[in-house]
Amino acid sequence: MPILLLLLLLPLLVSGCDQEPVQPIQWQLPLTTAPDPHSPSPQATPPAWATEREGAIKLRLLSTSSGRQYTLLIPMRGEASVEDITVHLSGLAGGLRVHNGGVMFDDPEVTNPAAFITIRRGRQTRFSGWIYREFPEMFSPEIAGWKFFLDDATIRPASRDGEG
Repeated sequence: MPILLLLLLLPLLVSGCDQEPVQPIQWQLPLTTAPDPHSPSPQATPPAWATEREGAIKLRLLSTSSGRQYTLLIPMRGEASVEDITVHLSGLAGGLRVHNGGVMFDDPEVTNPAAFITIRRGRQTRFSGWIYREFPEMFSPEIAGWKFFLDDATIRPASRDGEG
């Protein structure tokens, strides 16, 4: 009897599932994430309020091939070079925070200086975005052979006409 039942069910087992299309289960679908406002891109630009600041940064570069460290002092809207790397400073913030809508603002309650820099290697822009003093491993530019560390940022209010 069990053999007869098995023989009757065999055609059903072999062909029964071939006609049904596979439906993805909701939890198996790829996850989508909102764009990260911290993520750099070669076309990124700083917000207007960050470009109006006055100040300078102390940026430390480590050549991972030689182990040599370089310290660059870069004034706002200025640039400095070492070997084939050129760094331009175009924005400053004392502590960035992101609104729900993805808009960044400088929060006086956050103490994590940030600088908006553009890094060129030769003539090619390799990084344009924010670099932070705290947690450099999370937001540091990824350029082969180099590590970047924001050691200090000095921020002064924008000077007004007629004031020294």
